[in-house]
Amino acid sequence: MKFGEIQVATAEGAILAHSVKHRTGMFKKGRVLTGADLAILAESGVAQVFAARLSDDDVPEDKAAEAVAKAIAGEGTVVQAPFPGAFTLAQLRHHPNRTGSTFSMPVISTTGPCAAKS
Repeated sequence: MKFGEIQVATAEGAILAHSVKHRTGMFKKGRVLTGADLAILAESGVAQVFAARLSDDDVPEDKAAEAVAKAIAGEGTVVQAPFPGAFTLAQLRHHPNRTGSTFSMPVISTTGPCAAKS
């Protein structure tokens, strides 16, 4: 993985490492930049972005986070959908005052990047 500042003009396909403000809003961390995105950034005066480019043997961070969560999930837990490089593993519990009612309570929630080599 190559990680660092990239010129907007050459950033197509790069994954934003930090959110970036532009003239009509914001591109959030984790977004894969398109040609249209680059045009908006250039029109907004943004010259560089902090982003990552995956190597052929890298695993995208959401896929890596999901794999880690599934590997450590056990009976009575549920893996919630990953979000940019993070996951929540929740424990299923029965509601004490409702018959047959269950809810999930987070037991592990990552907050930093999660990436892996294949």
